[in-house]
Amino acid sequence: MRKMSRRRFIRVCISAAAAGFLLRNPYRLVAGGGTRKWEMPDQGRIRFIKGEVYVNDIRAVIGDTVNQDDRIRTDEKSEAEIELQDFAVFSIKENTTCSVRDLFTKPTLELEKGWCLLIVRHGKPFSISTPTVLAGIRGTVIFFRVFDREHTYMCDCYGSVDLIDPDTGDVLRQVTSRYHKAVEIRKTGRHITVERQRKLYHRDRDILQISEGFSRETRVFEEKEGRGSNY
Repeated sequence: MRKMSRRRFIRVCISAAAAGFLLRNPYRLVAGGGTRKWEMPDQGRIRFIKGEVYVNDIRAVIGDTVNQDDRIRTDEKSEAEIELQDFAVFSIKENTTCSVRDLFTKPTLELEKGWCLLIVRHGKPFSISTPTVLAGIRGTVIFFRVFDREHTYMCDCYGSVDLIDPDTGDVLRQVTSRYHKAVEIRKTGRHITVERQRKLYHRDRDILQISEGFSRETRVFEEKEGRGSNY
């Protein structure tokens, strides 16, 4: 067998280490190979894709822009991570449909169906609109799962959220959490109920996977993970 040179051996070791890092940290994969200096997108940008993801019914790739009113959709066993300028990042999982509204005035994520985990920079107003309820976010980390037009699950992972009746504008409940407070929201006709629920469908590590650039907003999850939280 031909002897490997020292220089080639070092190159092989570096390549193997880099490949191992990316396999353990898939959310580090970004357009341009992950080594380019981060630049703020004018509106939104896709920074991670798994499976099949579409923007306005066109197959998307990492680095594609997401503009105001664009419709984003994921197929079975697919997911995506989207950054909105420098103030928010959100992750959507399979069978999800959503749109970004009023990005420059009153940013709102319209979640028609599916899963969404959102981190918003501290002090930035943001809303999530669902078929059952409107969430006015005054905090930083929130998870939603919309099952259908009558049933929604929400976890206020950290911060404050006003749950608002989309038909009347009335505040149904104010939720404040320092570490995961979940509710189940059901709508029958015009009647909406909000009941406490246990934490489901997401983990602290899911938050940390998309937390780059939001260390202040996600510090509590880093601390809990360091202490071996079961979440």
